[in-house]
Amino acid sequence: MLRVGELELDRLTRKARRGGVAIRLSTREFDLLVHFMRHPGQTLSRARLRSAVWGEDCANRSNVIDVYLGYLRRKLGRPHPIETVRSQGYRLIDPRVKG
Repeated sequence: MLRVGELELDRLTRKARRGGVAIRLSTREFDLLVHFMRHPGQTLSRARLRSAVWGEDCANRSNVIDVYLGYLRRKLGRPHPIETVRSQGYRLIDPRVKG
């Protein structure tokens, strides 16, 4: 079980919840969220996300990260817990860390 703020993921049952409400995620969305939740508060580059979630077979599809982040953000609702870090990548906001 992974928990960051109000997000919960059960990797065994592949179920996700935010604030106690179940969220239906595709396999890729779930894997992407797992990677973020393993590294809360850390800025993750596109290359790192691509490698971790899609492997090297995704190298030619440059916007796949943007597309799946859009799907994931919509499903997680507002306020978005995943923020864009300009020119660096993306970060899952960790409510335990201030600033």
